[in-house]
Parts: sequence; C-alpha cells; structure tokens
Amino acid sequence: MTVWCWAAGRQIHLPEPEARLFQVTPDTQVLAHCYWQPDRRTHPVLLALHGLEGSSAAHYMRGLADKALKAGFNAVLLNQRNCGGTEDLGPGLYHSGLIDDAAFVIRELAAADGLDRVVAGSSADRTSRISGTSCAT
Repeated sequence: MTVWCWAAGRQIHLPEPEARLFQVTPDTQVLAHCYWQPDRRTHPVLLALHGLEGSSAAHYMRGLADKALKAGFNAVLLNQRNCGGTEDLGPGLYHSGLIDDAAFVIRELAAADGLDRVVAGSSADRTSRISGTSCAT
C-alpha cells in the first residue's frame, strides 16, 4: 500500500510555509515549516514528525499538512536534528528516541503563539511519549 501511494502521486496544494526556528537547547535549533489557518489561535495544531531519513519536505509530510489544513488544523512539520538540510543548526544528531525537541516545540507554540490544542504524530513510535506534554506553560 505504501508503494502504491507513493507511485500513484497525489495532488498536494499547500501555501508557502512559514519557516520557523526553535531554540531547543542553548546550542541547537530545529527548523519547522508551518502552515497556518487565517486565524491560527482558533484552530488546533498538527505537529508532524518525520521518520528515518525523512524531512518536512517528504511527500507524506506534505500530504499530512494538506489534509490537516483541509480539516481545519494548522500544520507544523518539524525537521528532526540534522535532517532536511539543517546540519549547521546544532552539534547533536537525530535519533528516534529524542522527544525533548518536539515537547519543547509544543510548549513554545503555547507560550509564544497562544495555541492550546496540539496533536503530535510521528512515523516512528514516539507519539505515546510526547502525548504527556502539556500546552500549559
């Protein structure tokens, strides 16, 4: 099924994303591509995390953003450390067990943007570990 979806191609219609850097540690930033509804504070957010060798530009990530926008969500596609051309943003390396960056982004979206409904999803099994993160600051 995955191969068919990739080979069949799909029409993804997304606006230009807002590129946003999050300072997750004193020496590390992560890059997210954000797709916002016109009034972002009144809409929930889908925070999507790519899998191994992926990035925010991966077809499945962009497809998620397209579906999220159509369903009334904001979509934040987060590049993991050293992925998506971000090797110069910090000394650390990506690994699937690193969930602190996603938790930081959730808290930052709440504090800086006033977004209080964030749903996180991942192609790896990190979602259950991230789900305990509160938007409360």
